[in-house]
Amino acid sequence: MARLFVTPREIDLISDLTKEITKDIIGQKIYYYHVRVEESEVHDVYEEAERKVFDPAVEIDARLEWQAKDIRTDKFGHEGIYSITCYMHYRDVIDKGLHVNVGDYFSFGDNFFEITSSRYDSIIFGQIEHVTGYVLQGKMARKGLIDEIPFGPTEEIYTDADAVQEEFTQ
Repeated sequence: MARLFVTPREIDLISDLTKEITKDIIGQKIYYYHVRVEESEVHDVYEEAERKVFDPAVEIDARLEWQAKDIRTDKFGHEGIYSITCYMHYRDVIDKGLHVNVGDYFSFGDNFFEITSSRYDSIIFGQIEHVTGYVLQGKMARKGLIDEIPFGPTEEIYTDADAVQEEFTQ
């Protein structure tokens, strides 16, 4: 669509509306953990950090697509691995000062996921400089890769009194 009809004002309106829908109506949140590569000790040969150092968790409103647990069996027994697709609003990520990277982690409920791929969702009205959001693919992280305490309600029997929002705030 021609730039004559879709100006920055319309782009801002679309962005504000989608951000509001994501925050106030969908209401799903993730907690993003950025890996501090310069602080983590990376193995010389394997180029993997055994102990990773993370920035403090950042709460981000998102839309999540939860896939059923994948059961794998090997010589050590069986294990269930969750996969998840996370859709984050582009301007929300910019406003929080994040740089989304493959290899970072996020939590949803009591599960932690490693980001295995990150891509832009789509562009707005064919204008390459305006992106709608990020699409992150996450695989459940093995125990011990990230030793953080999960935030927010983790299951139905969660008993924290502050877990349920009683009053609408915008």
